[in-house]
Amino acid sequence: MAMALGAGLAASVLLPMAANATGGGSDDSAGAGDKKTSARATAAERGAAVPYAEYEAEDGTYEGTLLEAEPERPFGHTNFATESSGRKSVRLNSAGQYVEFTSKSASNSIVVRNSIPDAAGGGGQEKTLSLYADGKFVQKIKLSSKHSWLYGNTDQPEGLTNTPGGDARRLFDESHALLKESYPEGTKFRLQRDEGDDAEYYVVDLVDLEQVAPPAEKPADCTSITEYGAVPDDGKDDTTAIQKAVTADQNGTIECVWIPAGQWRQEQKILTDDPQDRGDYNQVGIKDV
Repeated sequence: MAMALGAGLAASVLLPMAANATGGGSDDSAGAGDKKTSARATAAERGAAVPYAEYEAEDGTYEGTLLEAEPERPFGHTNFATESSGRKSVRLNSAGQYVEFTSKSASNSIVVRNSIPDAAGGGGQEKTLSLYADGKFVQKIKLSSKHSWLYGNTDQPEGLTNTPGGDARRLFDESHALLKESYPEGTKFRLQRDEGDDAEYYVVDLVDLEQVAPPAEKPADCTSITEYGAVPDDGKDDTTAIQKAVTADQNGTIECVWIPAGQWRQEQKILTDDPQDRGDYNQVGIKDV
């Protein structure tokens, strides 16, 4: 699917900060620190250029419990650090504990890779964690465990269950927020557990910060999915409207499909008919969106 994006995709890859932790972290010696930075610089030179900067929780300043992977990493065993980026993360057990890091570029959005407990009977729950910038409260970040927590010690889907009990898999999810303003390079961001943040615990793996561009403008030749009945931000399924728009484009009735700013819900596949009739719906791809 080709999609018009408001922000460019080219950006520098920014390295994580050097370790400077409290409450369980330790400082490297100068020599070890040089080797650590060199290894990370080499790793950062590989892979795609991305528009965000990533910060590992364990490399920031934190007050909490450092979680580290078990040396043997037994298969199927529940272990947050084993499932963490860099095989380390930070657990916030009580009010006042936090993870803090200094931004390397201007930012107006945040993504937090995190884990909070499952609901007692399964199915997940939603909780909050407090975000601060330079010591001032910004907003509550909404976290969810509704899309994680499968139980069982196998990789076979039929061997996993949503019912709590025994070892668990897929412990983490990512929560994101678009901030009301942009914060400059050098801002100290803090994720803190306040009194109202009442999950049993919070495990913070990493944070992504990005300067997100404003919504793009609709091209003159495009037709919005709202003209086919889609309604933004109402929590209802928009699949039918999106399907009608994509089908109209495929049939040449419209020139381009436009998805405006908003939150849209798609609960089924968007299908494209195969002009060679190799089946009722053979995915030939979606274009002009």
